[in-house]
Amino acid sequence: MVGLAACMALHSCTRGAAGADAAVAGFAVLLLALGPVLSVVAGAEWFCNHNMPWEQCEKYLPSERLALEGFMEGLGRAPLPPSGEFQGRGIVMSGGAMHVLQALANLRIIREFHGSSMPVEFWHAFELSETHCAALKTWGAECRSIRLPGVYRQYETVLPAIMLSSFRHILWMDTDITPLLPPERLFETERYKTEGALFWPDHWGAGCEQFGATAWPSHVLWHLLDLPYDRSSASYVAEHEPGHMLVDKERHWLPLCLANYLASRDFFTRVMHGYKDVFRIAWLKMNATNWLSPERPGLLGMSSDADGKFFGPQMLHFWPADDELGSGERGRPLPIYIHQKKKPGRCWNDVLTFPAPLGDCVPFRITQISFSVRHDTMQVWGVSTSHPRLLETLHAVEDLWERGWAQARQTFLDAPSMPLEELVKTLGVEKGPRVSKSDLAQVLSEERQHRFATDPASRRGGFVALGGVWDLAYSNGFHATYEIDEQGQVLVRGNVDGTGFGQLYANSSRGFTHVLYGVHSAGKFEVLRLTPQGTIDSEHWVGTFLCCTAEGRRREER
Repeated sequence: MVGLAACMALHSCTRGAAGADAAVAGFAVLLLALGPVLSVVAGAEWFCNHNMPWEQCEKYLPSERLALEGFMEGLGRAPLPPSGEFQGRGIVMSGGAMHVLQALANLRIIREFHGSSMPVEFWHAFELSETHCAALKTWGAECRSIRLPGVYRQYETVLPAIMLSSFRHILWMDTDITPLLPPERLFETERYKTEGALFWPDHWGAGCEQFGATAWPSHVLWHLLDLPYDRSSASYVAEHEPGHMLVDKERHWLPLCLANYLASRDFFTRVMHGYKDVFRIAWLKMNATNWLSPERPGLLGMSSDADGKFFGPQMLHFWPADDELGSGERGRPLPIYIHQKKKPGRCWNDVLTFPAPLGDCVPFRITQISFSVRHDTMQVWGVSTSHPRLLETLHAVEDLWERGWAQARQTFLDAPSMPLEELVKTLGVEKGPRVSKSDLAQVLSEERQHRFATDPASRRGGFVALGGVWDLAYSNGFHATYEIDEQGQVLVRGNVDGTGFGQLYANSSRGFTHVLYGVHSAGKFEVLRLTPQGTIDSEHWVGTFLCCTAEGRRREER
């Protein structure tokens, strides 16, 4: 893979802290380079980062410009991968143990809901166990290890995974991307065939005051890369959402090399919020062809007419209406993928969008999960009444996601070869904030003991009396419906922050007869008992903390 080796070698000595190249370059060369840098920044203070004041930032600029100029000069001479070096099209993911459950849930949707057989590569920096890789293989994903020396911090496996992949045509998917269209359809669009790269925008842009800094005209990137800021271009005024993109590697190898360089430099990752906008900036610098969706992302969650609130924890991205993929219901843009569903919990019932153009800021902050709807700047779709096909799709996909997560969770719990520490890493993504790592380990250890019990009666016995549909009212005001079968399997509807799929086990501790795991997020469990009055008494535990109690009544008795 000659082109890849050359591209990687160009910056093999530039991964260190910003400014390190100044010592290596030599004092004389540095002085010669200071002229153009100082002429650019003289009398001005460009924005670098909220945590990096100009006085600190400007010290790095001479060495960063030298390093960048050297890289660009070398990139112009670097050999390209030979035709045919990469083959076919496929999905590429990367991550560690904490990302595997998300990947498995979404792979199940790709295979079962969309019927896609597209090959998948899951890349990791030796972070996954054989148990993880065996589970991924079940859904047609091949584990690949990044065999390049280096320390890969959060998100730093993205570019190596894309470039090392065997595929020519890449659909990059963060593990928390849930596709609403078969992936083949995006590769078959004229947009992709013409441009060779498809991108989608983020919420943030030039009009925002806190986020969207790389879209500000005053950002230091434009000056370091000698890019004149174009206020009329969406690629300048709107940041990218890099969690989902399509790229023809053979066609766009050089901008990928530049993106990889930017993502590998400490300085650039500090002023660009990690690797988030390296593709956008690299494509602009190389003047490479691409398509950016003109539709800004919306939110997916639940709306409440009673108090005018919207609970929207996930992002929803679109293909423009009346384009080659058609339109959504009522002539709206076509939803094509969901982003940031990182753990179980059912809430896909409505959509909220913002009519403001790309680059403008909207009254939404990333830290907001629930907020009041402002009808002058927001549009709630009313999916349950006006978009029946979309609602059916959302519910079907969400159900598959929850079942996929629950099945994978059970697989890892039942794997004797997975140490408890590795299990904690794998399931830690779904634990609540009040559950400590040690509490999670203790709860998972107890659940495993029940699952590994040799006496079948202690694992799945004595559930006939509890069978049926129960309505539970909790002391903290929440309500839920439990459907319990004779094997102790529990399906929950209502307020749960987990998959809603659980298993009862016989349990004599704490004065109760049964314990329930799996319904709620990791580190939480419930203990239950049947009272002489025929009701259920329950305690809901968050690690070692008693959160609340509940009383349950059979539905047929009410």
